[in-house]
Amino acid sequence: MTDPREKILARLFDVLTTAAEAAGGHAFRNVAKVPEHKMPAIRLFDGDEATDEAAFGRGRPASGPLIVAATPEIFVTLANDTEALGTEINTWRAKVIKAVLTDATLLELCHNGDVRYLGCSTALGEGREMTGDLGLAFALNYALRPAQLP
Repeated sequence: MTDPREKILARLFDVLTTAAEAAGGHAFRNVAKVPEHKMPAIRLFDGDEATDEAAFGRGRPASGPLIVAATPEIFVTLANDTEALGTEINTWRAKVIKAVLTDATLLELCHNGDVRYLGCSTALGEGREMTGDLGLAFALNYALRPAQLP
């Protein structure tokens, strides 16, 4: 049996790859640097996870199921820095959000379909680099059942 976290991250990468390719870009998983000729690019990093603290105590066995929030890191990097950069970043933001929050397979892998968009950050702002970088945050909740891990 495959680890549920890996299933979710693999499906998320498929979703992001489809979105990137549809917009003429590329997708990468756990790749820090992308050559300019491969931009625009979406990069997925496996990120972190945290368990729901409410599940602990009350006589719960250590091997009992837990709800875990996976928080991968998603970055969109654009090659240009034209005046239309803000509009282009927002277009990519909308594409990623729609792709992630509407993918039936991804939602099915998560506990009760619980995939949440948490927000974004850009490199556009006073005192920032003013480059085509966008970070998006999502929480993907899933049930971790220790006895079913590989």
